[in-house]
Amino acid sequence: GIAERLAAGDLEATVERPWVGHVGRVERALNETANRLSVTHDAATTDRLTQVANRGSVLATLDQEVERAVRHDRPLSIAFADIDHFKDINDSLGHHIGDIVLRTVADLFRSHLRVSDVVGRFGGEEFMLALPEAAPEEAADIAEKCRVLVERYAFEGTGGARFAVT
Repeated sequence: GIAERLAAGDLEATVERPWVGHVGRVERALNETANRLSVTHDAATTDRLTQVANRGSVLATLDQEVERAVRHDRPLSIAFADIDHFKDINDSLGHHIGDIVLRTVADLFRSHLRVSDVVGRFGGEEFMLALPEAAPEEAADIAEKCRVLVERYAFEGTGGARFAVT
């Protein structure tokens, strides 16, 4: 039942058609519990600003991927990306624009990576990409693609002024 699925970590488990009466109240309470657990889990594993994995979550994913890669003798690559001169962006354009830059960079990475890849915010303006099944050459290509995507993106500052980020 739903209680067992929740206990096993299935945070998407819900009762489709709750009963009426006492059983219905219990089933509705289980649905609400599942919803709260899902929201709490997301809050604990997702960076609030960028909506990608937070540092703890991406490191946990990395641990799992390293274990899987070693167990199955499969390639695994890791890439780090750091926004150049980010302090200057915050100082000259404001923290609001800096936040937009961070969200946009995270979105560019997330939308152009493979389904199996994981992007996480590692630190202030630092991102980590976990690239399962990517040999070094493929990982270098993926990282370069991400770098170019950010470099070519026209960020918009106050007053509509455009600027580039590397």
